[in-house]
Amino acid sequence: PAPSALTEENVRAAIVSLRERYPHGTVYETPYRPNNPLDRPFDNCDHCAGWAMLCSDAAFGTLPWRRQTDPVWSDIRVGDLIEYDTSSSGHVVVVVDKMDEYIKVTESGTHNKALWGGQYFKWWLEEQPGYALRTRYPE
Repeated sequence: PAPSALTEENVRAAIVSLRERYPHGTVYETPYRPNNPLDRPFDNCDHCAGWAMLCSDAAFGTLPWRRQTDPVWSDIRVGDLIEYDTSSSGHVVVVVDKMDEYIKVTESGTHNKALWGGQYFKWWLEEQPGYALRTRYPE
């Protein structure tokens, strides 16, 4: 189940609490088994997708997913997943904090390692192919 009060502060606390179990550079278990295997945003459950779902499930429980293509910056909230295409496949990150010009994230690095403290600039994300938002906040 989702936290009793679905606020950005509570969502952030649920995600950041994972840092105790998975400090920066720690390998996490893959493939990840989602809280609701029938409603998940990604086909694979490892690499960055597995980490993103693990973080999201910790904060949102079994709430359903919504996808938004070319999101408006003001729509992005703590706990949302931001995805974009790369030359080889794609990448997804979890928003931990949002400023006017950038987001702070947790993400999966090479070999399924939890990474904390990454930053992505608004202007850079908005130029990436496949830029999209996945959220579990109710509409």
